Amino acid sequence: MEIIFLWIRDYPPFEENKFTFNGRFNVNFNKDEEAKTIAINITENQSFPQNFFGNTITNISCLIGKNGSGKTRLIDFLKSIKTEPWYSIHDYLQITYDRVRKEFGVHHNLYQAANNTPPDQINTGDESYEININLPDGFGNATKGYCKNSQTVYYTPFLDLKNFPTRIDTKPYVDVSTDFLVITDRDSSSKDNPDVLEIHRFKNIERQFEFVHKFQDNHAVNKIIAIPEGIEVYSLEQRSDQHWGHNLTHSAKEVRAYFIGNGTPKRRGVIFDRLHDIGGDIYQLNQEKSAESDKYRALEFEKTRLYFLEGFIHHYFAAWNSENHWRNLDIGIDLNEFEGMGPWDACRHFVTREQWTRDNGASALKFLNMLDELLTTENSKISSFTNNRTVQTNNQTLVLNLLRKQEDYFKSLPSNSGAAKTYDVIQIDWRNLSSGEKAYLDLFSRLNYAYTELKKREIDKYTQVSPPTEWLYLFID
Repeated sequence: MEIIFLWIRDYPPFEENKFTFNGRFNVNFNKDEEAKTIAINITENQSFPQNFFGNTITNISCLIGKNGSGKTRLIDFLKSIKTEPWYSIHDYLQITYDRVRKEFGVHHNLYQAANNTPPDQINTGDESYEININLPDGFGNATKGYCKNSQTVYYTPFLDLKNFPTRIDTKPYVDVSTDFLVITDRDSSSKDNPDVLEIHRFKNIERQFEFVHKFQDNHAVNKIIAIPEGIEVYSLEQRSDQHWGHNLTHSAKEVRAYFIGNGTPKRRGVIFDRLHDIGGDIYQLNQEKSAESDKYRALEFEKTRLYFLEGFIHHYFAAWNSENHWRNLDIGIDLNEFEGMGPWDACRHFVTREQWTRDNGASALKFLNMLDELLTTENSKISSFTNNRTVQTNNQTLVLNLLRKQEDYFKSLPSNSGAAKTYDVIQIDWRNLSSGEKAYLDLFSRLNYAYTELKKREIDKYTQVSPPTEWLYLFID
């Protein structure tokens, strides 16, 4: 059921305006205030192309105007027609078209009936105006009354400060706007977490993962939207070491230097030493024309794992370095304890011995272990041998859990300043998607969520039986 025309008055910034949403039908609307009559004449544009958007999409209408002209206000009004009592809405008249039944519908709130009268119990005698409708040849009657058997989905990606973080009551339409999801995601979370934006971030990632998993092999959907080939996880580049140690104790500096050096050629650290050895082995294999061998790929993967570990070490000590009040804390670990350990095991041993984080390294260890689980040939592959800080994976569950472990690790740092002055250890991105395609992915993943919500909801409260939803309005702001 398509909206083809709307008349409203006394709805700022609109005093009295008419809007046409369809090129197929021309609507001539004349209101005589003295005679209290409204004459509506509908004609058909014969040259308008039929089924231009296919059989499932009736029409797409765009609201175009400068900032502050009322585009969002108009969408809010269209939502209110479906969701608010008729007597609480500003004066309006809306015309819809049902292309299956070839019928027009006239819906308005120009009544003299009592405010608590349901729309389906209002008759023609209650109308404030005598409404006469002239239809084009070949079309059925124009029906009046409440628009039944339809649902509305509302989407907007931005966070509107006027609606956040005020509690939003359950709406009779499906709301997948950022404003609404921020609140509903928080309410649906089982974790006692006051950070509503963090909860929303993870829930939105879940919605995208669910959509990709559901439609990645659907050729019809792939023609409409680009489905990503996988997820890229990358370690951030090494940060500047110019002032890395001014707040670290001698023992902390020694442990950091053991892993990644102290900035001098004499002390490069075990990670760099191993990377140097791997580089020599790879060079030798290239000389032997063995760049496609299993040994070559294993060396490249080991190099990638070391780069990710290096990123963690940089992050860990950068956060520590930002905490002035930990300047005198001794790690209490002897470098001899690392003897016989590889870099990863030595790092695990270290984080379980330090006394700096709130949980004595427990969250850091869980994050390290899950990162190591990702960096295996069973769960990921190197995106490019020219960039060993990036891996590609299709294990969405593991990535989501890894991001959560990273957040837990951040929270284990002694104060917010430690986390705020450092960057993420890892970040994720969809592989081979442009920014525009990511916006589409966000939209379609929310629509998929809206579809599941529609399945759960009761149909129109004004109907005595519960027929299936026949029409769906999608408002995108």
